[in-house]
Amino acid sequence: MVSNRMLSNELVKVSVAITTYNEEDHIEDALESLINQSYSSFEIVVVDDGSEDRTGEILADYEDSERIRVIYSNHIGRSGALNTAIDKARGEYIAIVDPDDISEENRLELQAEYLDQHPDVGIVGSAYVAQNKIRSESYVREYPTDDTDIRHAMAKYIPIPHSSMMARRTALVRSGLYDGTRQAIVDLDLMIRVAANYKLANLSEPLITRSIREESNFHAIFEPNKRHLQLCRLHLKAVHVLGLPQHYYLYALGHLLYYYLPNSVKKQVRRSFAGFTERKTTEEQ
Repeated sequence: MVSNRMLSNELVKVSVAITTYNEEDHIEDALESLINQSYSSFEIVVVDDGSEDRTGEILADYEDSERIRVIYSNHIGRSGALNTAIDKARGEYIAIVDPDDISEENRLELQAEYLDQHPDVGIVGSAYVAQNKIRSESYVREYPTDDTDIRHAMAKYIPIPHSSMMARRTALVRSGLYDGTRQAIVDLDLMIRVAANYKLANLSEPLITRSIREESNFHAIFEPNKRHLQLCRLHLKAVHVLGLPQHYYLYALGHLLYYYLPNSVKKQVRRSFAGFTERKTTEEQ
C-alpha cells in the first residue's frame, strides 16, 4: 500500500530509496537528515518491509509530506524492497540510504553534480564516518576514487559503501537491479554487474555517517562465516567478470582465512592489503 498523499507531477532528478525493517530507533534521524538537504530536486521513497515495531507509526507521521512516499509491503527481503523502491521512483538518479545512517546535508547535491558531469559513471559513492560499536571505534573510512582502483578493490572488499551510493537509474535497470534470490552482500553483486558497462567512482569527502552495530538487521540475520563465504564468491566473480589480473584470485580466497584471524591481525591486514584508509575522527584524536 502506498500512502495517499502523492508528490506533485513536477519531475525530480534524484530519488532516495530507503528500505526499513524494525528500525524504530533510527529511521526518523535518517529521514530528517534527508529532508534538510541543500539539494532541492529530490524525492524520498521509503519501503517499510513488514516492520513489526513502531517503524510504521513513525513513517505515518511523514505521509503528509510532499517530499516523501511511504510504501508498506509484506516482508519480502532487502533486495525485493530495494527493487520496489526503484520501481516506484521517478528520479534519473537513485540514492541508496540505510535506515540507520545519516546523510550530510550536501550529499545529494555533490553526487548529483558529479553524475551530471561524468556521463560514463554509473555509480558514485563516498567516504564515510563510522560509528563502529562492534569495534568500539569512531573513524573516517576513505575509499579509492578512481575507476581502475575501485575495480581492482572488488577482489578484496566492497569499495563503494552501499549507503553512500548514488546510481543512474538506467545503469541499475540495464544491470538487472538487485538479485532477489540473494540474501546478503546484495550491493557488491549489483556493483559488479554495473561495472561491466559503466565506470565507478567515489567522492573523497565523507557524505554519510554509518552506524555499525551487532543488533542491526544485517548482522543479526547473516552469520559472519556465511558473510565471508559469500564475499569470497563475489570477489572471485569480480576477478572473472571484470578481467582482473589472475593473481587477484588469491585476494578473493583470502576472505576464507581472514574470518579466523584475531582482531589485532585483521587490522594489520586491512592496512596492508585493503586499499582503503581509516583515520580517527576529531573526537577520537
